[in-house]
Amino acid sequence: MIFEWRTYRFAPGRATEYLAAFQCEGLPLVTRHLPMLGYWLTDSGRLNVLHHLWAYADLDDRASCRTALAADTEWTAGFGPRAFPMIEAQETLLLIPLATSPRLTRAIAAAREPRPAAAADAPLLASSWACLEIGEAAAPAGPAEPVGAWQVISGERPASHVWLSRSDDATGITPAPLAALRRELMRPAAFSPLQ
Repeated sequence: MIFEWRTYRFAPGRATEYLAAFQCEGLPLVTRHLPMLGYWLTDSGRLNVLHHLWAYADLDDRASCRTALAADTEWTAGFGPRAFPMIEAQETLLLIPLATSPRLTRAIAAAREPRPAAAADAPLLASSWACLEIGEAAAPAGPAEPVGAWQVISGERPASHVWLSRSDDATGITPAPLAALRRELMRPAAFSPLQ
């Protein structure tokens, strides 16, 4: 299995604008084709950043899914031209799994289910918290619930490790261990399967 950790960076204020548009219009379009696991907005670290996580059987499956999305005119001629100009930069890490959790396993099982659009007045963010950590050594320890661990096979810092954890509230997120090179606290989008 291959995972894709995708990062979009925005000018101040544009990340929530994009997230609202995606939740109301882009979500049902992209999930027709791509197997979404999670969507998060940073709260500390690099601000005005949206992270999202996708799961594929392999690189051929990823290519097939992305080709189908690129052929969807509602995405390419509808949502895309309105929303993509908001994005200032994109980054993708391709990952292989090192550790999973029951929460991640459930999200993977449901990843290919299309998601409905949210109402315009729906909340953008869930009440839980998540923590993204990227480092070189063993997995960080702490009271937050581990969601998954991966190794980077392509993108910035190949062979680095990526850890995702979650907590029902911010008190479950503890100081970063020395192993982390980057650490960002995030809020899951209200529609995110991983909350």
